[in-house]
Amino acid sequence: MTLKITSDEQSTKFKQHLDAERNERIIFSGAFGIGKTHFLQQYFSKANTDYLAIRLSPVNYSVSSNEDIFQLIKYDILFELMAVHRLTLEADPIDRSIAYPTLLPTKINSILQGLIGMVPLLNKDSAFIEPVVKSINSFYDVIESIEEQRKDPELTKPVLAFAEKVAATSLLEIDYITRFLEDSLNELKQKRGARFKVLVIDDLDRIDPEHIFRLFNIFSAHLDYNSSSNNKFGFDKVVFVCDIHNIRTIFHSRYGADTDFNGYIDKFYSLDMFHFDNRQEVKRIVDEFAAGIGVPEGYQNFFELYIKKKHRRRIKAQLPLILEELVHAGALKLRRIATTHQVIFPFVERKIRFDRKGREVGNWQIPIVVVLEMLQLILGGTWALEAGLKKLASYEKSQEYTDQSVTDQDFLVGNLLPILDYEQHKFKSSHSVNNSDATGLLGFEHPQTKQFIAYQLLETGESHDQYYGYIKLVDGDAYHSQELDYFSLLYLAFTQLKQIGYFS
Repeated sequence: MTLKITSDEQSTKFKQHLDAERNERIIFSGAFGIGKTHFLQQYFSKANTDYLAIRLSPVNYSVSSNEDIFQLIKYDILFELMAVHRLTLEADPIDRSIAYPTLLPTKINSILQGLIGMVPLLNKDSAFIEPVVKSINSFYDVIESIEEQRKDPELTKPVLAFAEKVAATSLLEIDYITRFLEDSLNELKQKRGARFKVLVIDDLDRIDPEHIFRLFNIFSAHLDYNSSSNNKFGFDKVVFVCDIHNIRTIFHSRYGADTDFNGYIDKFYSLDMFHFDNRQEVKRIVDEFAAGIGVPEGYQNFFELYIKKKHRRRIKAQLPLILEELVHAGALKLRRIATTHQVIFPFVERKIRFDRKGREVGNWQIPIVVVLEMLQLILGGTWALEAGLKKLASYEKSQEYTDQSVTDQDFLVGNLLPILDYEQHKFKSSHSVNNSDATGLLGFEHPQTKQFIAYQLLETGESHDQYYGYIKLVDGDAYHSQELDYFSLLYLAFTQLKQIGYFS
């Protein structure tokens, strides 16, 4: 089952931005992996008849010379027209009685041969190649038919007239492929009743930093049309897709911190950049995503009770709560969620030894450890997990978390105390409680905030073999929903597990 993410809010915002008058060039910015390509593919789908969209992915362009890149752009557009928009080469949109007998037989062969030679550099899915090949094969019959027409003496006059017309045309207009593309785009736009022809230049994030600005400059020069504000090939809109923050960092690293980035980049957008942010939409699918993670046979009950579903009165279980905040902080993006959707988590019972002489406990006895193992899989490794938790520790919390943490934070922090305060308790449960003077309570001090938590270490769960810190006092006062810094403590618990070699 595929996760369905709604993007109505972002679609409305983007439409207002894209359709704005005089907004001919757009920088569509979003963090790497956030789902920019997915969103744009959905937005410009065939169901959206307002736009005739052509998508280029210039990842392989950087291996070529500047002159070759000029040609790659043209052939890439031609490929898209044939593969995606099913452009048929049965008729030339230029005046047929003139252009076909004069130019088409000599030019179209070079166009098609050039396209075939360029395909490996166009970064196209193999599924799109077959319709292009079929179109090319069928067109050779058309060429033969036109060759027969050229022998017709009645065509002499229109051929001479066309030759005079070409002689009076500017140098740029003699570029047959450019003219062919312009007319093909216009014809398709008219047939579909589209309002705008849009060129989407995607995947600029994936280009080697050594080449990215060379490509930017080439696109800028090549899209300018007769020094006017119009885009080449007659596109009404050109959309550059990237993470502008990364581009800025690379720019300053390459040209110096004092170099004017804004002065350089503003030629690539007409009015303002569009900042794509789908975090709210992605957060809405977190519960479904968490529920879809598979576990080995025999452990379903454990994961349902302690990992995936809410615990008693709690609004959120540990895993989906942390996932939502990772999305909010920008540490978990749509690409990773899509990649790990319905993955089978290879849970293995492992022992945790906090020191050489101490008692070993199982990872299942401290459920937050299993949650961290799952996050390690979802985020893509220990380094990514550490970076994500570190970001969470300092990032402003979401409104959703703030609203629910009043009732949840003691439960959340209580799951961390068996790890954080091992040196004191050594997994020896305390049972006697005296609320007035804290007799029998263990104490943990937050290393940064110095907040002091007095708690009872309990053995809980269906088999009473899981450890939990039941918070009784905070800074000497009975606990009544005082603020506890859960995510900084979660990061601290992870670092302690990493220090003893549990995460490597």
